[in-house]
Amino acid sequence: MSWTFSQMFGDSSLSGDDLFDEDTLTCLEFNEDGDMFAVGDQAGRVSVYQQSIDSYASLVQFQSHEPEFDFLKSEEIPESINALQFLKRQSESVFVLSANGWFLEFFLSQSLDKTIKLWKIKQKRMASVSDSMDLSRLSIPSVEFSDWIYSTSCRQVYFSAHEFPISSLSLNTDNETFISSDYFRINLWNFNAPQECFSNHSGESEPTQVIRYCTAQDREFENIK
Repeated sequence: MSWTFSQMFGDSSLSGDDLFDEDTLTCLEFNEDGDMFAVGDQAGRVSVYQQSIDSYASLVQFQSHEPEFDFLKSEEIPESINALQFLKRQSESVFVLSANGWFLEFFLSQSLDKTIKLWKIKQKRMASVSDSMDLSRLSIPSVEFSDWIYSTSCRQVYFSAHEFPISSLSLNTDNETFISSDYFRINLWNFNAPQECFSNHSGESEPTQVIRYCTAQDREFENIK
């Protein structure tokens, strides 16, 4: 197998002095078909790219998480995107899960404020009514449509279930539930029940092992050894 360079994203002429910490990429995830991928950065932004004929082009960029501050514990809640997960596409709209939390603050930030958000990306056209009217005769206003654009909206927020930065997200095969994990906890969520989840926690006061990654198992192969 041989690998060849295909495509570069961003400005390759920038030097180290021109780069900012918030522009650092923190995670990347492809969808199931491989024709789309999403990139998260340290500033809490998510950029989605879609494959065209022979390359990937920018589809949309949106602010997923904002920096916050926990006044009770006097600590900053980072907006850095740690994990992304595409949902299986069942319509023209695209759904993406995003999770925040910064791994460098693993021992400093232990508040229940790491959140998972469900985003909907939808293609639409803006309509406007023509203001050219002839008062001398009765006329029907004309409607003009703009080019197709992509809009994003947050559909659900899943919060207060992780004490440490969320390390991974995985969609279950039923398309109704997903799992999330941090270093010591795995949570099972229902997409329509953001206030509650089933949690599997080690319960050890001084745990000796950490969870690096979790993934849902396909039911078709769960009995194969």
